[in-house]
Amino acid sequence: MSIEDTAFYKAMKRNQFVFFTKYKLTDKDYLEKKRKMKESTSKSKQQIEAEMLLCKEYWGCDAAHYVRYELFDKQLSKEELLDYIPPYYFYNYYMPAAYSGVDIATYSNKLNLFGLFSKKGIPTPEVIAIVEKGVLKDLNARSMKTDLFCEMLKEEKKYFFKPVDGAGGSGIEVLININGGGG
Repeated sequence: MSIEDTAFYKAMKRNQFVFFTKYKLTDKDYLEKKRKMKESTSKSKQQIEAEMLLCKEYWGCDAAHYVRYELFDKQLSKEELLDYIPPYYFYNYYMPAAYSGVDIATYSNKLNLFGLFSKKGIPTPEVIAIVEKGVLKDLNARSMKTDLFCEMLKEEKKYFFKPVDGAGGSGIEVLININGGGG
């Protein structure tokens, strides 16, 4: 059993202080967008602070989603601003009630979903490789040589690298083949 499967870990993720401290210190997308927000000239610092406070008071949690969704660069009414649901709120309040009795661990894993969709004939983007504990592997969990993987990358124009358990677009990297590809 991994630490992520324990009740203690799940309880810690629900703790706002722990959740937002870890998120703000380790999420690369958040850190990049935070830097971008500091350089933005779309709104004054006072307006950004006021909008973040509005979100925090309305949703009852930190307004880190304001940075994540780059709301500092969008001209929105108060109502439109509050339409953006913080992931913390969604995953800790909405989702547990809406999905009680559903095996979330199975359905939140992109690799599991790929397998389920493939078995049912539901079109889904092709998975060509996985990285497990820092090791590149094929779909049968066999170690894959880097040169074979690079050869596969020549075939298409664009690749998306996604964390198996990511959500809301966080952690996605896009690789664009500038030499063409896609035949």
